[in-house]
Amino acid sequence: MGRHYDLPLRRPAGGVTPAGEAYTYSANDVSVGDVDGDGRYEYVAKWDPSNSEDVSQVGYTGPTHVDTYRLDGTLLHRVDPGVNIRSGAHYTQFPVYDFDGDGRSEMMPKTAPGTRVTSYDRRGRVVSQRYVTMPPEDVRAGYSHRDDAGAGVRHPGALRLPAVRCGCAGAGRPLRGRT
Repeated sequence: MGRHYDLPLRRPAGGVTPAGEAYTYSANDVSVGDVDGDGRYEYVAKWDPSNSEDVSQVGYTGPTHVDTYRLDGTLLHRVDPGVNIRSGAHYTQFPVYDFDGDGRSEMMPKTAPGTRVTSYDRRGRVVSQRYVTMPPEDVRAGYSHRDDAGAGVRHPGALRLPAVRCGCAGAGRPLRGRT
């Protein structure tokens, strides 16, 4: 009893909102699952920015980040939902479970235009960065990454989680939206 383990984490760099307000990050929540199917748990940690606010509050927030780590602290993946997912207590749930029954846990995060998934090697170097993108068949069908008022998003992609083995459920399956 009384045993614990300090999981080494890689804190994201802070930033500045378009309004000029600085923010930093703190670890906020964690979940576990066998993401790579090796029989050992990986740890999925959520980073909240210091300016995280409920939607009832006016202003910008920094993006929330969700990281996947091995027990030794090796960062496997970072999901950055981007500017279109507000950071706050009610907006970034990340259930981790073997949803498809293949023996590997998936994470089912909320995504939006501009979501980026970064994968790392054992030394912490970036191996790939993939973005949520607008499927060509959706563009042809008239779907758009613009809202009803015609405002564009800050990254020209929408509605598809990249097909990477990051433990993200729904990879490569289009999620339809309204224009």
